[in-house]
Amino acid sequence: MQMGTLRVFCDVIESGSFSHAARKNGRTTTNASQLFSALEDEFGVLCAVRDARHFQLTPEGEACHAYCREILRLDRELDRQMQLARETSANIFELAACFSFGLHQLQPILRQFRQAFPRIQIQVRYEHIDRVHELVLHNEVDLGLVAYPRRRPGLAIERVRDERLVLVCRPQHRFAGRPAVPLTALRSLPIIAWQEIPWVSFLKKVPDSQRHLFEPRHVFNEVEMVKQAVERDIGVAVLPAATVVSEVANRLLAAVPFEDGRHTKPVAVIYRKNRKLTPAMTNFINALKQPT
Repeated sequence: MQMGTLRVFCDVIESGSFSHAARKNGRTTTNASQLFSALEDEFGVLCAVRDARHFQLTPEGEACHAYCREILRLDRELDRQMQLARETSANIFELAACFSFGLHQLQPILRQFRQAFPRIQIQVRYEHIDRVHELVLHNEVDLGLVAYPRRRPGLAIERVRDERLVLVCRPQHRFAGRPAVPLTALRSLPIIAWQEIPWVSFLKKVPDSQRHLFEPRHVFNEVEMVKQAVERDIGVAVLPAATVVSEVANRLLAAVPFEDGRHTKPVAVIYRKNRKLTPAMTNFINALKQPT
């Protein structure tokens, strides 16, 4: 039994006119009459006594009409619920973000995005960079947000911003009051490195013969440990400026730009190449590209 047949049947009964029901459903009067009769034949009852001038519903017709109306109501409700489910599904996605960007720069971006798109739900988890790549490649999350994205087969990389790197030292350090320092200022200094910033990439402009002069004395996995080590005067560090905003404001640390201004940390969104991005994901990627 087709929903179209039930709609014609109900419209005939409610209007008492085959021609009116036919026009409403885009059919001919003959076709509407045939559908009405076909439903009577299917149930083996006479639903209405009708002639050229009269249309009188039978008790069987009244019962059939009541149930057909309920079936049509349930069909509309099912369509509404399925549409809602599709919209809800399209507006939910899971993001894995690396610790460095996720715990610092991402939070204000998320707040602004949720204000602009309150119906979009982003489920965020925080992981190390390599783990984020694995989650994306294994299809366990929809998007990944990482610094220094790795090129992997089947992985799409969309660069969204470059985070400015600065020299981080104690406020009492001799470099703290300078407007900027050259990269060569790091030569032979006690350097505390953060594992999330590949030191080889940072030193790519330093000749191989001089790189031993820039070797870190300590390497930590967590940025908070790096900052604490600098506060304790163990050495200086190179970090994204956004990770030390609070410490600089409270005069616990000083952040000094590099002279050429070209030392940055690339940040990218990664996803499987065969993944079709939803409008919600695309809007989020565009939000990441906006300056903050």
